[in-house]
Amino acid sequence: MENPSALAHPLPAGAQVPAHLVDSTSRYVESGLRGAANTIRAYAGDWQRFTTWCQLHQLDSLPAPVEALAGFLTELADAGKKVTTIQRHTAAIAKAHELAGLDSPTTDKKIKVLLKGIAREKKTRIKQAAAFTLAIFKRTIKGIDVSTPTGLRNWALLLLGFTGAFRRSELEALNIEHLAFDEEGLVVSLDQSKTNQLGQAEEKAIFYSPDPALCPIRSLQAWLRVLDRTEGCVFVSLRKNQQVTTRRMTTKY
Repeated sequence: MENPSALAHPLPAGAQVPAHLVDSTSRYVESGLRGAANTIRAYAGDWQRFTTWCQLHQLDSLPAPVEALAGFLTELADAGKKVTTIQRHTAAIAKAHELAGLDSPTTDKKIKVLLKGIAREKKTRIKQAAAFTLAIFKRTIKGIDVSTPTGLRNWALLLLGFTGAFRRSELEALNIEHLAFDEEGLVVSLDQSKTNQLGQAEEKAIFYSPDPALCPIRSLQAWLRVLDRTEGCVFVSLRKNQQVTTRRMTTKY
């Protein structure tokens, strides 16, 4: 087996990739990740950091030799970077090679062993949360104080989100005009979502529950009576005195 210490001191790998190709690759990486703004910024920054490191050490970044990647990851680890940060850099480098149609050094066994060693030395432990069962969900819902506007809103929000498998962004963007009630249930129309980037019409059907306390439709109707309006956002923020606003609820409010 190759001496692990040799991986931390990569050797020159010949001519560098022209700078204009490196810039183009960075642009392609961003395009390939379009739709996840935070991921775009993180991956683009990670890829730029790797290419700069390779240029400094006169190494190719695309395709990158295994020794170059090993040295880069080792330097990140020695600099005190978290395991998750190192893994993200590795993913960004893998994505760049994938988009360029090249074999990625991230799949090499030496890199996998190196990453395991870094994680072990940093004593990273992944803690698995206890399963959130349906029984726990029901108890949580029935424990909500629905005598207040905040309680009513949260009651409707949780039940609708759970039964309709809505994303957080879909619930935040939901308007009263998107709701169509009838005697059989409710149809929710979605304009655009993470899985519907083209904005094509999408509908979700929601049905009554035999248990009124767990019924997404009855809870939503109760909340709409508090709103007392026929258009605008469904889930809004509330002031500390329980006064309902017209401001759309977000993760900040």
